[in-house]
Amino acid sequence: SQATVTNLYIQEIRTTLSSVSSRMDRLEGMIEEQSSEIVKIGQKVEENASEVTEKVSEVTAKVSEVTVKVSETQSTAATIKNRQQAWISEIRLISLYKMTEENNRHSGGYDSDLATDGQFTHDRHVDNSIRTYSHTGSTANNNKIWIELGGVFRIHKIKIWNLRHCC
Repeated sequence: SQATVTNLYIQEIRTTLSSVSSRMDRLEGMIEEQSSEIVKIGQKVEENASEVTEKVSEVTAKVSEVTVKVSETQSTAATIKNRQQAWISEIRLISLYKMTEENNRHSGGYDSDLATDGQFTHDRHVDNSIRTYSHTGSTANNNKIWIELGGVFRIHKIKIWNLRHCC
């Protein structure tokens, strides 16, 4: 009776221990499987890390190249800007007091001698000695005027005014 109960209790403990032991064995197996999976994942991470490191190195090299090119471009842009500012500072009226000629002079003395004196007259009825306009001898399309600039220049703008109170 007491021995039977003790035997039953011991048998129940053995069954429980056996069940716990089999569970432990399964858990150990699962842990081993997961450990091997973790090791594989770790290896893949290391492989990917080296690839990522290579990619980062490549990108860093490209960024360095681009930085150098941007720096060179900025330097070139600054040089161009300085040159343009120098050219702009040199802009002046290069035709002032230069020799002129025209291909079809008007017979009344309206030649181009004073066309580049820098004066601007609105009235054609001024004394011919002070008038500052030129007049051609015909209304043909091939009338031309030449201005001898005396050198080679970059021309940025040409302004020509018609006489306002004419004909």
